[in-house]
Amino acid sequence: MKKRLLAALLSAVLLTTGILPASAAETDDAPEQEIVIQDDEAAFEEYPTTPDLEPEESAESDTETVQSIDVGETDAAAQTETEYAVNPLYRDAVSESDLLEPQDEPSTARWSARSAVEGIDTYTEDETVIAGLIRDAMSNHTGTLVFKAVTPEFNKDTWFSYVKQWVSLAMEETDSPIEGDYIRWNYAGFSGKMSYPPSTTGKCKGTYTLTFTYYTTPEQEAELADRVDDLLDSFEFSESSSDFTKIQTIYDYVCRHVTYDNENLNDDSYKLKFTAYAALINGTAVCQGYSSLIYRMAKQEGIDSRIIASTTHGWNIVRMDGLYYYLDATWDSKTPDSWRYFLCGEQCSTFSASSSHTRSDGSNTSQNAVTLDYTSAEFYRSYPMGETDYISFRWSEETDGTYSCTAVCGRDEIPCTVTVTSRTEPTCTAAGRIVCRADGEQSGTALHSEKTFSLPALDHSFTNYVSDDNATCTEDGTETASCDYGCGETDTRTKAGSATGVHLFTEYRYNNDATCTGNGTETASCDYGCGETDTRTKQNSARGHKWDTGTVTKSPSCGASGVMTYTCTRAGCQETKTVSIPATGSHTYQQTGITKATTAKNGTISKKCTICGKTAAETISRPKTVTISSAVYTYSGKVKNPTVTVRDSRGNRISSTNYTVSNLSGHKNVGTYKVTVKFKGTKYSGTLSTSFRINPKSTKLKSLTALSKGFTVKWSAVTTQTTGYQLQYSTGSKFTNAKTVSVSSGKTTSKKVSKLSAKKKYYVRVRTYKTVSGKKYYSAWSAAKTVTTKK
Repeated sequence: MKKRLLAALLSAVLLTTGILPASAAETDDAPEQEIVIQDDEAAFEEYPTTPDLEPEESAESDTETVQSIDVGETDAAAQTETEYAVNPLYRDAVSESDLLEPQDEPSTARWSARSAVEGIDTYTEDETVIAGLIRDAMSNHTGTLVFKAVTPEFNKDTWFSYVKQWVSLAMEETDSPIEGDYIRWNYAGFSGKMSYPPSTTGKCKGTYTLTFTYYTTPEQEAELADRVDDLLDSFEFSESSSDFTKIQTIYDYVCRHVTYDNENLNDDSYKLKFTAYAALINGTAVCQGYSSLIYRMAKQEGIDSRIIASTTHGWNIVRMDGLYYYLDATWDSKTPDSWRYFLCGEQCSTFSASSSHTRSDGSNTSQNAVTLDYTSAEFYRSYPMGETDYISFRWSEETDGTYSCTAVCGRDEIPCTVTVTSRTEPTCTAAGRIVCRADGEQSGTALHSEKTFSLPALDHSFTNYVSDDNATCTEDGTETASCDYGCGETDTRTKAGSATGVHLFTEYRYNNDATCTGNGTETASCDYGCGETDTRTKQNSARGHKWDTGTVTKSPSCGASGVMTYTCTRAGCQETKTVSIPATGSHTYQQTGITKATTAKNGTISKKCTICGKTAAETISRPKTVTISSAVYTYSGKVKNPTVTVRDSRGNRISSTNYTVSNLSGHKNVGTYKVTVKFKGTKYSGTLSTSFRINPKSTKLKSLTALSKGFTVKWSAVTTQTTGYQLQYSTGSKFTNAKTVSVSSGKTTSKKVSKLSAKKKYYVRVRTYKTVSGKKYYSAWSAAKTVTTKK
């Protein structure tokens, strides 16, 4: 294949593509450790990024990690052009021959450039869309990528400049810890092939094949990702952990556990030393490995970071309290915990004293040259530096009850004057607090910090004792006091000399000796347990007569009263009494027949008076409505069992003994469920039904990132009982005339929306949906967030 070396053009076009040479052994007192990058052809053969598989095998093996989209048939008469681009970071260590060649039948799946994005055809000329595709491929260590794109014009000598511009855009900074500088520092270069129609003029529709060469394998990157997750989990950061605590913990770990790879320093065949993988997994690397590991772990914890380069060395900046500060774990790893190069400001003497820390302006074309201008006003606007070193305050409580504070800047300690600004005294149950202010000065700059200390709770205090009035005739009683601090705690003690010497009778018990008409007696023992008793008449204890159920001595009729005679059943008493039985007046009916009520028609109960024989009928109102306790649920993984209520045509509730309910329980998945009520018994017949549904669980909108005439939205994944998501955006908070975008995969948690108005504020929200038997069920919308698109 035809090859062209485009080092000069690459330097001009990829101003944002590469950053740093392979590295040097970074020290200000050991110059013999400085390194010049070299590369190794054997490393690429040992770790190929493109498996040697037949197309059929490779397409099947890649279905789990690559979205396969058919790009259509290629014109048999199509012409091709091939070019190679070495990462400017390694331009003196890697040659074109080191890079993998684009294959006629690539082992990875063929992709259409974001063809799944709404409003974009198979061919696209949107460079941000193509860059996003390339970014995904590089962050996932995809070996070969095939896509279709349209360029404004075609020229055999300049077509590759478009490819390099796309790759450059792909490596711009994002919030992801495996994009931006991370991919920029971990690939050796790429080769490109473009197939186009034989008679191309004006705009060119071409099929592009890009093959990337990396310093690590996908398996190594997966191992690194797991190790980074485990390590960050072991730090046990909480929501209250400060950014300073996080970056200090990460920095100290790297300085203590990673050593400079002097053993492989001059081994050109060993490229892994330049990677975060070597730093974390093997525990040894050169400055690229240190910087990449710091970059990745900081970003994964939400701390913005960049890798900064001179012409011989690389280090980091991180954002603290809105400004950026320097970190150089490579140099501090020689003396861990020294913090000489930790959170240093722009005017830090330890950095400015070494030429290795002089930012590159991207103009150096000698060996180990870089292409980013870290000195530009634009770069400083994007990453404003703190002028002085970052200050942290270390507070302590002294043994004499006073407090002290030392401001720490790198390894320097600055004593501060501490004053108490407020004090809340403790109680026996609640701790108090002391708020202290520390003031100091460094190089004419005032330093200030506040700290709250807790005062331990006090012991209980009891002084105001009150008698419990529990003394007996022979023994002293007790007295009780509540805690003087009002905490509710009490203390009880013997009240000396409180014995009364007088009997006390309060608990009298009935002797059960009363008659129907005469009172009985009651007896009490002395409350103090001395054995004395007292008996007295129990007033109003006469038992009264106990009448039997009575005997009808004259039966009543519908028009005449009767007589009931009662006899006392108590022993020794045979008194009687009579009570008039009213005439029945209204008839005494007995049921003689029944016609069941149906869901369409009332029923009747036939009856007949047992006294005079008159007949009558009673209406059974028909069953009319079935309601359930809730008609709509949200999926929670638990079974939904709504309760059922049935009412008749008059609104009266029908007892559940008159019906059975089917298809009511056991439902937990998203869908609509019909509930059927079947009537039974002697009063009702027929069936009524209703239904309830279970909607999918909602998601939460995590972030919105503004793009040029668009934005990227990310949300929390909901993989259970979820088919996909609906994204809705509008220029109004009420989402009038909102646009809706559907995402058909429940595993997808981000979406890019483009072709919007520039510098326009948009309201965005998202919800989940689940398709069941062709019907979509939607969750509630997430809380809306806003984003303003870029120009």
